[in-house]
Amino acid sequence: MAILSDGSLMPFGTPGGDVQIQTMLQVVLNVLRFGMEGQDAIEAPRVASYSFPSSFAPFDYFPDRLSAESRIRAARETLSAMGHKIADWPAMTWLAGCVEVIKTDPAASMLAAGADPRPPVLRYRELTGSADSSLHHQRDGVWGYFLDLRLARFGDSITR
Repeated sequence: MAILSDGSLMPFGTPGGDVQIQTMLQVVLNVLRFGMEGQDAIEAPRVASYSFPSSFAPFDYFPDRLSAESRIRAARETLSAMGHKIADWPAMTWLAGCVEVIKTDPAASMLAAGADPRPPVLRYRELTGSADSSLHHQRDGVWGYFLDLRLARFGDSITR
């Protein structure tokens, strides 16, 4: 959770492993440094470095590897010239995390929320080959709330 200088609170998070911190940092920088609204910060293209041993067995290590969503084009040549081995991700991938953000606005007594269109449910479908659109009916708790936000923004297409 971030506590901002104006007194607002911004809880945020994403499921994940080694990309989790990288993803959350990118979203927080998008909000705090680049002035983006939560939803825009979440939807912005992402990168992830794999230049360290994985936290998970068999502890894979990919020196100089930088994965980037395909919407990032301009910096690829520069990053390659710096020695990075650019691995392509699709335009939006679950591999880049699935961030959810709520930001309070104490002055207006309002909440703003953002929900990632890169839902982990896509990974479930990829692994199982399932096209079961009833999966979104099995939600509960706060993640169910965020899935409802995604459904409101992106429609049922995210669960297919």
